[in-house]
Amino acid sequence: MTVTAAWDAAIASFKVTLTTPTVSPPVDDGANHLYIGGSDGKVHQLDVATGTDQKQVTIPGTGTPQVGAPVFDYVRGAIYVGATDGHLYSFATPF
Repeated sequence: MTVTAAWDAAIASFKVTLTTPTVSPPVDDGANHLYIGGSDGKVHQLDVATGTDQKQVTIPGTGTPQVGAPVFDYVRGAIYVGATDGHLYSFATPF
């Protein structure tokens, strides 16, 4: 199944098609990246200017948990995400 995520802003407008359904709204790190959690067990890093799905980080462990909405920590330069496996994860950004 393909889900299309769209981002519209005063400076940027794009549409990106991901190969997996997403389950979270995007969060902006202020450094030209958007992060979204997916039902594929990954956090996706998108380029703000182009919408390109640049990189992904896979939630460790077994199975494929759904990833919730990322929260960005501007002091530490990290995102925090919860997953349906009952854990909270932290990843340094950019990936």
